[in-house]
Amino acid sequence: MNTNRIDKPVRITSEGLNLLTSMDFRKIHEMNGFYGKEVFLSDEFAGDINYLLAALGCIGAHPRQQKLNKEDSRLDLKLDSDIALVVISDKIIKSHNADNIHPFVAELEAKLNSIELEDDVNKDNSKQEKKVFSYRRMFFITEDHLLFYLNRIATGREKEDPLKNLIREYKKSVKQQTNSELNLF
Repeated sequence: MNTNRIDKPVRITSEGLNLLTSMDFRKIHEMNGFYGKEVFLSDEFAGDINYLLAALGCIGAHPRQQKLNKEDSRLDLKLDSDIALVVISDKIIKSHNADNIHPFVAELEAKLNSIELEDDVNKDNSKQEKKVFSYRRMFFITEDHLLFYLNRIATGREKEDPLKNLIREYKKSVKQQTNSELNLF
């Protein structure tokens, strides 16, 4: 088996991050819904993230926020092969630029740059292949994309459907958070 390091380091620019999340949102149908998928949510969401975690649970996803990798507790940003989707908060997307690299984006870059590419992975080593390439197979979307997707799923459901209620409560928490931030000034 031939193992090579990536020659050029991955750099995530603000434009690249916006493009990546937009392109992945358009390809979200390839995931065949979120049912049974591991979904990681970054920090710094506009509202109470517990509502989004519960909403994802309502549609059969397995959401988590604390750890991106169940196996390696030494790293703050931990990606593992189970994660199908990473949802990045709009605040991170807006604050990331060349002068201000957000810690989440910096750790994501570091993780992507630590990947070793395997040339000759045989059938007996398919589990290793999954781990090596899984980071590049993940979909990345924004907080707004997630809300749009959840709203689309909730369309046509009863008025008091749990998913609709969770989305409504999340939006209320965003307004409350915004109002409390405005009151500080």
